Amino acid sequence: MKKLMAVFLLFFPASVTVTNAVIAVSWKDTNDIKYLITKETLTRNYLWSLTSLRGYDDGLMPSIKTNVLLALGQNAPWIDINTLDIQVYYGNINDNNFYQATPIDFSDFKNDGLILYFTVGIFTKVGEKYQGHQFINFDFRPTWTFPAEDKVSLNNNGTPINSIDSLVKAWNNLLQNQIIINNFNQQFQTMGVDISLGMGLQPGQMLISDDTKNYLKLSGEEINEDNDHITITNNLFSYLPDKLRAALFKLPANSFLLPVGQEINVKSKDIKDNGYDYSYLDYEVTLDLTLEDLLVPMRNYLVTIINNIYHKEIDPNSFSVQFKKNSYADSTLLNLSTPIRDLSTFTSPEGDKKHWVWIEMFNATDTLLNISSTPGFHLAFKI
Repeated sequence: MKKLMAVFLLFFPASVTVTNAVIAVSWKDTNDIKYLITKETLTRNYLWSLTSLRGYDDGLMPSIKTNVLLALGQNAPWIDINTLDIQVYYGNINDNNFYQATPIDFSDFKNDGLILYFTVGIFTKVGEKYQGHQFINFDFRPTWTFPAEDKVSLNNNGTPINSIDSLVKAWNNLLQNQIIINNFNQQFQTMGVDISLGMGLQPGQMLISDDTKNYLKLSGEEINEDNDHITITNNLFSYLPDKLRAALFKLPANSFLLPVGQEINVKSKDIKDNGYDYSYLDYEVTLDLTLEDLLVPMRNYLVTIINNIYHKEIDPNSFSVQFKKNSYADSTLLNLSTPIRDLSTFTSPEGDKKHWVWIEMFNATDTLLNISSTPGFHLAFKI
């Protein structure tokens, strides 16, 4: 046994994991590539970055094929990759449908979009010591599903969505919303995709193309708003070829209702023009209360202002608020534990002394509430 371990250490560096060691020792028992290389071989202690899930390999940015080679080098260093023929295919390829599959051309610069649904085919070359082949499927597509606190709706801009064309236009607009981007990135992370260092999904990176739209029309699905909703079924994507399917999200197995409404774009200018720039909170306040103590009445007052200006009721929990001492130009945010006594003050011509703060909205959880400009205003408290 000592002699065996000595031979092993001679050929394998200390960085090889215990799992690799077990595989290496049993390597002599088979030369069938199906047992030597599995999905676990390509993912163990190796994260596939989202930016590398593409087909074009220009030598600068990694591709899917690059990931395969790097993972093999790390997790199966005893296998000479020069004895293998590695191909990548769109969709789920296996022994039953392999004859219909065409490998992705990694020299084609048009393959620079996301490829989230694919199969790695590993074949042994004639005359080499390894035999057989292996198909390993990957599906990194996020699913169109969201937590209850996220209000995800299509923006119809006041015009009913009643066709595939209008649906795709509204859906592409929605796909660039940060709520959608954050949700998809969270799903990528859960699936083991590396989205660190700015490598996550970006607005505009996953959209429904014109080619995809034409295939959606083949589904025969009727698109009509009914009581501010559109019914979406899985059949909508049923005619998509794997190449287009690989670049999109997945629909849930069961049909679902996609809410429809009109977006409002809240701006500080609108608040000011409607006389709310210096507002007064009609609420009993003492100097010892903190900003956190007043969050509920302040949120409710914001909802009232938005309803008065834009004639739309919103959920007071569909956005966050933050505070600055004097104005939007302040670089420092106030802590929620800040007491009212520490705020700036002013005295009205009538002699009333008021404490005030700059309050602004951010981080909407409603896709029809556009507060990307971080709108705000001055809010005063009478003690």
